[in-house]
Amino acid sequence: MKEILAVDDNVVDNLINEIVLKRAFPDHKVIVISDSSEALSYFKTNRTKLPSLIVLDINMPVVSGWDLLEELSSYDQETNVFMLTSSIFKEDEKRARTYSCLKGYFVKPLDEASAEQMRQVLDANKQTI
Repeated sequence: MKEILAVDDNVVDNLINEIVLKRAFPDHKVIVISDSSEALSYFKTNRTKLPSLIVLDINMPVVSGWDLLEELSSYDQETNVFMLTSSIFKEDEKRARTYSCLKGYFVKPLDEASAEQMRQVLDANKQTI
């Protein structure tokens, strides 16, 4: 089964993310990780078989979304990353878009329209998730 990984340190955001992603991608297993250091370990362990879609928060304790983007960018495997953040600073969005693995940037909360945009971006890139 194809996988989607959502990483956010906020329990409420994770619940919303899981519900919206399961509705938008019913044929995928949705994995939710609330500890960013656990996400980093997950990436390192699964570096040759990353999930089809990864949704990251920016501001997390210990390991930030920026750190996770750096890690993902160092892998040879192409993946589809979307930032989902509470940051409304244009500088954050501009910085995020410098990463080639980043396919989109959304402000929380995740909603059905944003999930549909994720699907459309992937379809436009001829990526199957």
